[in-house]
Amino acid sequence: MRKLPKTDNSLLLRTDFSDEASWVGLCAVVQVPNEEGFHAQLDCVCDPAYEGLTVEQLLELAPKGGEHTFVLVADRIALTSPEQPVLVVDLYDEPGRTFRGITARCWASRTTCPSRT
Repeated sequence: MRKLPKTDNSLLLRTDFSDEASWVGLCAVVQVPNEEGFHAQLDCVCDPAYEGLTVEQLLELAPKGGEHTFVLVADRIALTSPEQPVLVVDLYDEPGRTFRGITARCWASRTTCPSRT
């Protein structure tokens, strides 16, 4: 499996390939600036080499001390649930720690990203 792409932007990594329309919609949502004009610097990565990637495998692909402190994962749950709650994987403070964030609201205001448990 290949390493994570090198980029200065955050990553939204697709690991489920069952619904192309949902993926396209998710990528569109994350590119919309919030009401304060903040625009997330995010690269949508769609590569079948990452299909089915687990958190443990993701940690192996992320370089230690690399440019990414977290990765957003578009897995089956994110692409099949109406709110599209992406999996947020910590690569820095507690590598492997995860939570789900509703992407459309992550930068909707100055508050923290809402999550689902």
